[in-house]
Amino acid sequence: MKDIRFSIVICTRNRPSELEACLDSISLQTYPPYETITVDASDDSRSEAVARN
Repeated sequence: MKDIRFSIVICTRNRPSELEACLDSISLQTYPPYETITVDASDDSRSEAVARN
């Protein structure tokens, strides 16, 4: 089977718990993404901390 390479882009703002759930779901997929890009327009660094983990 040929390698499947794709990226996932997540846009978020002030929703760290939802971002964490989304990233957890991505990690459980049969075909993990080549890269996950998170675009964060939050007022604080909570979402950034979740994305870095």
